[in-house]
Amino acid sequence: MENFKLTILGSGTAIPSKNRGNSGYLIEIGDEKILLDSGAGAIRKLPFQEIPVWGINKIFYSHMHIDHVVDLIPLLFASKYSGRPAEAVHNLEIFAHKDFNDYFLSIQKLFNPYISGDNIKTVFTPVNGNLLRLEGFNVKNIPVAHTPQSTAYRFELLDGRSLVYSGDTDYCEELVTIANNCSVLLVECSFPDDNDVKGHMTPLKISKLISKARPTRVILTHIYPINDDGTLVQRIENPFKIPIEVGEDLMQIVI
Repeated sequence: MENFKLTILGSGTAIPSKNRGNSGYLIEIGDEKILLDSGAGAIRKLPFQEIPVWGINKIFYSHMHIDHVVDLIPLLFASKYSGRPAEAVHNLEIFAHKDFNDYFLSIQKLFNPYISGDNIKTVFTPVNGNLLRLEGFNVKNIPVAHTPQSTAYRFELLDGRSLVYSGDTDYCEELVTIANNCSVLLVECSFPDDNDVKGHMTPLKISKLISKARPTRVILTHIYPINDDGTLVQRIENPFKIPIEVGEDLMQIVI
């Protein structure tokens, strides 16, 4: 059976935390090394997995908030200057909402030539609710309720195993649709119910989502300090006894 593994690089938010970095996740599918988001500090966790920055060949971005995108700059900078053989080229595919391309062109202009050159080749592919058929797996994507650019992703192997990443989002039917019967649901749970912030999930919203989508396993992430009191799982109604865990930095999940 082909390797399919998730490593949490950052399970936190823009608020600094001793234990939780900004959003970033590593997916390994066979020999593919894929990033989901790259918030500040995400690439600093790659050495724990013995993966160099130039080992990343695809990045999928859920939206354009700083705590999800900013490590693209140091990733490209490190890729250019971190001692690869001179003839080696870092081929990097970036998938995101079409508006991300403007951001990418802006950072290239601002930091050129430090993040570009003959040894870095980038290709940008916009996502718009389309199905991406890649080698050995497919990626579904769907707009969700956070910003106009916010996207949830479903990575699905040909044998049916699947990982859904919510990105930042409020409860919405689109999220139910893409999470339906997935193997692992990696879903944000930012705030407690008594401090419900529009555009984000709470325990009550998680309860509603999993009761309708019926994922096999749930990993909670993007947790603000106000919601990180050790009782998060207990505050989620779970009549179907779906396994739920609070994600932690460097946690690994085999799918």
